[in-house]
Amino acid sequence: MSAGEALALETWDKFRASRIFDYSDHRNRPDINGTSKLSHALAHGEVHPRTLLAGLGNTEGEEVFRKEIAWREFYADVMHHHPRTYDEYYEPRFAELSYDDPEKFPEKLEAWKTGATGYPIVDAAMRQLVNSGWMHNRARMIVASFLVKDLHFEWQIGAKFFEEHLTDFDPASNSHGWQWTAGCGTDASPFYRVFNPILQGAKFDPNGDYVRKWVPELAHLPAASVHEPWNDIAGYQFGYAPPILDHSKERDEALRRLEEIKR
Repeated sequence: MSAGEALALETWDKFRASRIFDYSDHRNRPDINGTSKLSHALAHGEVHPRTLLAGLGNTEGEEVFRKEIAWREFYADVMHHHPRTYDEYYEPRFAELSYDDPEKFPEKLEAWKTGATGYPIVDAAMRQLVNSGWMHNRARMIVASFLVKDLHFEWQIGAKFFEEHLTDFDPASNSHGWQWTAGCGTDASPFYRVFNPILQGAKFDPNGDYVRKWVPELAHLPAASVHEPWNDIAGYQFGYAPPILDHSKERDEALRRLEEIKR
């Protein structure tokens, strides 16, 4: 992988010249080249956030990008003042939530790690991570929600796997990104917000291009069924496996466990 300040600034100039103006619309689409691709440079100190902020104007895309940089710096500040949150819950009460032991369900954890859950958007994201060392931010939220709220494993398990594979690994962004999705971080998404992998796929990869790229077993399917291959007679024709769980049931189970720590 190429690196260094010169390349980072070149990448920034190209992004700022065109794609940043559509950033607010495209940043959540893993099927589109809509992000800056500067997370590696920021994580390794090849470019300073202030350098990026100094070059921003006031268009909608630039304002949204500015807020994303602010989130990154906010998490760094939280980690500085609360270093325990690298691998501990920012909201300690969530440590009392009932989680499953991955040693008792190793096949489920392995399915998540290898992109074999049977949910196309989850599998595409995990395969992208393992094969490229990077994952789109929207995809990171989807797979995090799946691990914590469908598989019922603690967020630290996923954060550690990301640390081992991400080339843009940043301790603060990683730990607090996971805690945001898990519902236990600062200003976090509520735990009861459970990402539906089918709806997320249809909304943010509407034509199925992202899934087809990383899950070639589904490359033959049209957009209408690529996120729900079980509804297509040819869905499993090339070896794609059925879902390892029922999302609706696991969502209900996650909410049931949440009620236990509310009492």
